[in-house]
Amino acid sequence: WCRQHWSAQTHEAVCADALTSFKEAQYIVADLDDEDGVDAKAAQEALDSMGHWALSLPTYMHFTSPIRRYADVLVHRRLIRIFGGTEQGIGGWSAAAGAAEGSGEGDGDFLTGLKEAVQVCNAKKRDAQDAHVDSVQLALSAHVRALGGMDVPDAVITKILMPSPGASSGSTDPGRPLTFQQRLKNRVLKHAVEFYIPPAQCSRSVSFDSLGIEFVSCEYESQPSRSAAGSGDGAVATVRSVRVRPKHAPAGADAVELRVLEPLLVRLVTEQTGGHAAQDADGLDRERGATRRWTVRLPWAP
Repeated sequence: WCRQHWSAQTHEAVCADALTSFKEAQYIVADLDDEDGVDAKAAQEALDSMGHWALSLPTYMHFTSPIRRYADVLVHRRLIRIFGGTEQGIGGWSAAAGAAEGSGEGDGDFLTGLKEAVQVCNAKKRDAQDAHVDSVQLALSAHVRALGGMDVPDAVITKILMPSPGASSGSTDPGRPLTFQQRLKNRVLKHAVEFYIPPAQCSRSVSFDSLGIEFVSCEYESQPSRSAAGSGDGAVATVRSVRVRPKHAPAGADAVELRVLEPLLVRLVTEQTGGHAAQDADGLDRERGATRRWTVRLPWAP
């Protein structure tokens, strides 16, 4: 249904947004011994989490992979021990640690080492994923900067975030300065648009101020979103559409409607975050400790 009723760009944006809502897969140790203090409910939850969502399997264990992940190696070591091999295992545990598998001797050391190894596997997997994402974003930022900006005709709006009706973070006393919490809430209670950018394969949220637009009107949904923009008090709502116009537009200028899940043309530009620019002896500008990242602008709102 989605492929038939949505454009390819919208379908890609919705799929990417849905995948980010899933709990990240992690390596776990299928050990539910009573000595670990696991109650029946926790044990059942652990058993339910041993499935593989993508493969639709109730249980799943690493064994082999074309890329030979370390999780596979851990399983191989356990099998070697079960079948009487001699390869040294994790935690200093090997076939010589016990006279027989049934004796259970050395299993405690193995499980302790296995749990520690699993934590390392999860941490390194996350590091690798972060490095991949960062490398893609840095490469795109360098490309956009080299071009002096890049038009993306198939960006998709995935969210429009608005302060909920009646939400206020200002001081009730005009003569009293805002508290830290009020100033922080003021930063959260901003109009913003979240765009999915296909070349980056990710979304980027940009405030109305940065986009150079101002709010005109919108229709709020019946219930504000309590999770939008990290707000846990319902102070931020999501809307399906909003009417805006460029800042400092002349009186009577027509408003533009932005709608969720509709492709639109945006322009990618780079902005400097931290550091400073300096000029070398050869006359070329160099950035000292500065990081340039790409961001989104609307061509009709300079």
